[in-house]
Amino acid sequence: MTIAIVGAGAVGCWMAGSLAAAGEDVTLVARGEALTALKERGIRKDGVEIPVATATHASEVDASAIVLAVKATGQSVADMVAGTTAPLVMTQNSVEAPRMISAVVGEERLVPGVVRGYFHHVGPAEVETHGGPGSFTMGPGAPALAAALDATDVTVIVRDDVLVDVWEKAMFVECCGALGLLGGADLGALRTTYRDSFTDFITEVRNVGIGAGVPIPGDAVERTLAFADAMPATSTTSMQRDRLAGISGEFDAQVGAIVREGARAGVPTPLHTLAYALLS
Repeated sequence: MTIAIVGAGAVGCWMAGSLAAAGEDVTLVARGEALTALKERGIRKDGVEIPVATATHASEVDASAIVLAVKATGQSVADMVAGTTAPLVMTQNSVEAPRMISAVVGEERLVPGVVRGYFHHVGPAEVETHGGPGSFTMGPGAPALAAALDATDVTVIVRDDVLVDVWEKAMFVECCGALGLLGGADLGALRTTYRDSFTDFITEVRNVGIGAGVPIPGDAVERTLAFADAMPATSTTSMQRDRLAGISGEFDAQVGAIVREGARAGVPTPLHTLAYALLS
């Protein structure tokens, strides 16, 4: 039961490191500096070096499940997993990603998933964790991955309505990133100084999700705010950190996706349209 993880960024190293440390059969697919680092000393997770098997393409691994721990969608994903047949488990922070990836690899292979936690990619194949749940919620289509993660320090949750969780995560992480960039603010400021605006951003995402046909529960806004209140005050999102470092990263895949999905569903998105225009 081999798990292939494509991408040696923060999420890929976090998940692969947890699997390898628990003695599970995992191969990390990487290239360039990350591959060199992996061959020399393995994954470095919170300062601890963890040996892990490596490959340069997913087709080199006889995998029971393939985790897409990359920010890419569309044709680039198809190239990454060409020649494979295992279930594809996504981790992207984008409400568009399930539709875009399934369009190129087939809906029957895609298993949406949601990572929760604060992970910083601090160097080639190196990750630091900074609190949060440390959980992975996924659809029911990759039982081998769920079984493997169950033996690790990762909290794994399998749910049939996983698209609800994809949107509920967007209500938190996308809104933190968008408003955080506009205000130059960390989570502590968002949930206090900018709380009303933060609530409005979250509500707008929920409205788009409902318009897109996703049955997001009525208490989702309140639960999102409660989750924000429980997280470290100095937290920022990877989208914020990327933009501040001059990297476009997930900005379009998160903020742009809300605007586009709103247009598809006929739901107005004035706050996200403004944020997208000002920050593009």
